[in-house]
Amino acid sequence: MRKYVILIGVFLCVSGSVLQATAQPLSVNKTQKIVTDMVVDHIDITTGFNGAKFEMYGARDVDGDIIVVLRGPDKDMNVRRKEKSWAGWRYGKEVQFSRLPSFYRVASTKPLEELLGPDTLSEHEIGVPSLPFLARSVEQDNVITLFKKALIRNQQSKELLSPHLTHITSLGDRFFKVSFYLPHNVPVGEYTVTVFYLEDQKISAMNHHDFVVEQVGTNYSIKMFAEESPLLYGALCVLLALLAGWVSNRLKRIL
Repeated sequence: MRKYVILIGVFLCVSGSVLQATAQPLSVNKTQKIVTDMVVDHIDITTGFNGAKFEMYGARDVDGDIIVVLRGPDKDMNVRRKEKSWAGWRYGKEVQFSRLPSFYRVASTKPLEELLGPDTLSEHEIGVPSLPFLARSVEQDNVITLFKKALIRNQQSKELLSPHLTHITSLGDRFFKVSFYLPHNVPVGEYTVTVFYLEDQKISAMNHHDFVVEQVGTNYSIKMFAEESPLLYGALCVLLALLAGWVSNRLKRIL
């Protein structure tokens, strides 16, 4: 239901601007060249969560291109190399990469290299090759590159990072829709969505949105209680185990 409300809102926004510009070319409005909104701003992870779809709708100037970057909360990531020894496999060298998105997706109307130069892509961290991958290590560059590739493969296998662009669906000349799939293991936290509007290979407008992925329900409440009060949680577990044993013995005697 909310997606239809968003489409109507975007349409009214565009229609109002058109009525104000009778002798001008069609545009979203005089200053804003793109209008976007999310279908939901909160995704709940409950028992049996198998993934979710994040959707965004918008309207743009006819001649412009669009890039949408979905980014999860930043975190430090460690990569370890397995080495074979006489006793078997063991962990060897370790490299830590700082401030990397725990989840990352990009959607675009065209290949990124056709829309922006490498400097602009790096400045706004658009695309996997443009992510910083800042290594806290004194290893040589070629070694860092190997660990970087290993990290990318690992994140890809978990569906948390993809070097491939997501398709932007056109709903006519001006309206569009973007859908990102969030897997079952999507990290919790605050996510940001940045929409870039481009003209002549330059960014001429940007929109920012935020949404939250959060665990809810009984299982999450128990987990939080165990983390915040581990001693009390352990004591309750012992008491419940003793109570269960006592009840079991009483039932055996009765039966």
